[in-house]
Amino acid sequence: MVSLFLALIIAACIIFIVNFKWRFQYWQRKKLPFLKPQIPFGNFPNFIKSKENLGMETAHLYAQMKKKGWKHGGIYILTSPIYLPIHLDNLKNVLEDDGYFSDRSVVGNPKIEPLHAHLVNLKGAEWRDMRTKLSPSFTAGKAKMMFDIIKQCQDCLVKKVENLGCVELEETCKNFTTDVIGCCAFGLDCKSMQNESSPFKMYCHKALTKTILSRLKLIFFYIFPRLELFLKVHTIDTDVHDFFMNLAHEVIEYREKNGVSRNDFIQSLIEMKKSGSLTVEEIAAHSFVFFLAGFETSALVMTWTLYELAKNLEIQERLRDEICDVLEKFGGQISYDALQEMKYFDQVLNETMRKFPPVAFVNRLCIKDYKIPDEDTVIEKGTLVAISILGIHRDAEYFLDPEKYDLGRFSEENKKKMHSYAYIPFGKGPRSCIGMRLGLLESKIGLCGLVRNFRFTVNEKTPDVMPLDPGSLFCSPGAPIWLNLEKCL
Repeated sequence: MVSLFLALIIAACIIFIVNFKWRFQYWQRKKLPFLKPQIPFGNFPNFIKSKENLGMETAHLYAQMKKKGWKHGGIYILTSPIYLPIHLDNLKNVLEDDGYFSDRSVVGNPKIEPLHAHLVNLKGAEWRDMRTKLSPSFTAGKAKMMFDIIKQCQDCLVKKVENLGCVELEETCKNFTTDVIGCCAFGLDCKSMQNESSPFKMYCHKALTKTILSRLKLIFFYIFPRLELFLKVHTIDTDVHDFFMNLAHEVIEYREKNGVSRNDFIQSLIEMKKSGSLTVEEIAAHSFVFFLAGFETSALVMTWTLYELAKNLEIQERLRDEICDVLEKFGGQISYDALQEMKYFDQVLNETMRKFPPVAFVNRLCIKDYKIPDEDTVIEKGTLVAISILGIHRDAEYFLDPEKYDLGRFSEENKKKMHSYAYIPFGKGPRSCIGMRLGLLESKIGLCGLVRNFRFTVNEKTPDVMPLDPGSLFCSPGAPIWLNLEKCL
């Protein structure tokens, strides 16, 4: 009996290994160059074991292929194949050809959790229709109309830090962006800068933090999406889901009952609801992703910018001089038009987002068989495509000495020479970030107030080498960034 049991275990192990090896020969059968995977993790052992940030591990894979001179190649997450374009022409084909790559690969089913019915997750004609409906809410004009709201939050930020002497950057910036998005999305005062235990910030943080268990769940249900629906598995914590769903219901009910109308994002969605274009659940979903994206990405742009300015004091002083000189022309007041004149400021932000793109990678899903131009390889329907934004931004072919913080890369002369797909902090093509204008404005207003009023230097508590957070899907710092600040005279 024992011998039979051992024989069954050995047979199961053999079948398991043979199955993995067969699956790991997928790209070989496709005659596409590939990086050797590791059983059972594929090419992402460090991410799965919470040892490395997903964006950074993808960038390492990009760099390995680049070093081999490949235009593209194949990798695996567990046993699931992923196509990774390296040459910018291959990349451009993927991001621009929405006839083949219009969808994203996502985990989360709106039939189980209505908060998943947002623009990032929608596919095909449903996505195209919703993008068209939402685009008017994200024009330059709409962003400009939010200026005064963001400026009020900036005033609170400056007041909050002016007597501290030392600040932890990421949390400070997230307090600011929570309040900004709360006002711009829901018309609410989140008071995160007064109360660091604000439920808005707490639930945003909880929604974005990925444990080993949650990341394994995401990977598993990406590979077996039907099981997610069959098992009715929740990928958003129930308390997070209920908080944002109830918030949307309460805001909509209050405004409709009291005849309140504000110039903010949720009001645009309420108008669509009146015309029958959106349900309350869909409004909650779009508000949820708007809140998460604005909370995290804008805070990271601010965090990394201040970190680099504290390490590069000459750049910091020159930026401060530009801010003061421009504002003097505008009566000392920060305004939308004043920010547009700060060209050196634009170089600072561009170089920050090159070195630390808030979203280190994006994905696309092949929706029908795609033959790679001038090659025999066909990318099959259902194949995931990964775009390593961090890998491209730190590619020495496009940015010499990529670890150096060099604003000259974004001078007017050098920008004209740059390949249009060498710098893509907000993605590119039809599914590029819809909220990039507002996100940049939010970061720029916050930074303008801080740099104008304070001189920043690196505190001794900040590590000399800053890793990326392995538990984040964004380019988040892996350790607290502490800066000293001194009031400018």
